Amino acid sequence: MVLAAIRIGWHLPMMLTGQLPWLLGTLGNAGFQLVLLCLYRFSGDRWSTAAVAHASLNVLGGRFLFQMVTGADRARLGLIMAVAYALLGLALAAVLARVRLTTRRVTSGGRSGCVARGRSSRRCRSRPTRRTGRGALSTGGPPPRRS
Repeated sequence: MVLAAIRIGWHLPMMLTGQLPWLLGTLGNAGFQLVLLCLYRFSGDRWSTAAVAHASLNVLGGRFLFQMVTGADRARLGLIMAVAYALLGLALAAVLARVRLTTRRVTSGGRSGCVARGRSSRRCRSRPTRRTGRGALSTGGPPPRRS
């Protein structure tokens, strides 16, 4: 909600000057912010995926599509994009909520709190194993001293 409000505030000058339709500036930006948040979460908290999606929107949306239409068609395109972003954002948020509810926390190898999603996240990967003593394997701690 906070990020959506910041995004809408950022685009307020464009809405005031008429470069951006009000519906797209409010509902569309809130929906798109939700899409970006879901992309960020689905990509394992990597911001680059959301940044590429935002750059793609800037190039294809504002610079390309809106330059080709005027008048009632421009207002209709703004309405379609605003509703599409809002619905897509809500759908992705529902999927994200379902994924978060169906994942369970596991405790394995001393690493409590890792999420079991069928793939390991950066935080859940175990450290390289080392041999200590009589060939036993250890997953951490300093290497043994040799005398």
